[in-house]
Amino acid sequence: MIIKVQPLPHVARALRGNKRLKILKMTQSGVYCLTDEETYQNLIRQAQENSEAAKADEKLLPNEEQRDGHDS
Repeated sequence: MIIKVQPLPHVARALRGNKRLKILKMTQSGVYCLTDEETYQNLIRQAQENSEAAKADEKLLPNEEQRDGHDS
């Protein structure tokens, strides 16, 4: 199967490190890869986990910044 993913630097690095897929083409609109169904499902799961972790980090950052501002 061919998939298209966001053309972000951290995404491209993660894809290059994955031995179970082959990067076919990198453009400004996306990165096109050849992969199997199992690897695709694993990538989706990892993306969801990373997204949830990023949202949790975003919620913590404003509180930490406020604390830092009050402590100064």
